Amino acid sequence: MAAKASAAAKHAGATVVARAVQHAAELCEARGMRFTPIRRDVYSIMLRQRRPLSAYQLLELMQAQQKRQLAPLTVYRALDFLVESGLVHKLETAHSFVACEHPDETHQSLYLLCTDCGSTEEVATDKLAKLIDREANQRQFQPSRQVVEIEGVCSDCSAKS
Repeated sequence: MAAKASAAAKHAGATVVARAVQHAAELCEARGMRFTPIRRDVYSIMLRQRRPLSAYQLLELMQAQQKRQLAPLTVYRALDFLVESGLVHKLETAHSFVACEHPDETHQSLYLLCTDCGSTEEVATDKLAKLIDREANQRQFQPSRQVVEIEGVCSDCSAKS
């Protein structure tokens, strides 16, 4: 019985990933951007893993999936595209990348990073963006990019200790 439930969960997960990848392809097409097979594969892996991954972790997963050696530059180029297109965010403090939870809309996010289990939660809030814009404007500062990451312990890890 547990095996059937596990198989059903994997199928449901695969369906969600397939829909998200198809949606990403449609977004890229609407934006005039090319969603190449390598970019699609990197994005698909990130969605399936559901956690932040470094470029080298992605490279290992890609090589295992494709059963061939790939150059690190291949993954870095795909990540650059995915970040530029808004499908993926770069986490500076963790030196990793995570699939965006809201790829349809341009937004600034706050990331909560658990130092125990490595989970990441994206919090999209206009309040934070407005606060940052206001403070920058008061100082006549022109921000080109903002990254807000907070490290701590998630509720699951807190409950365990």
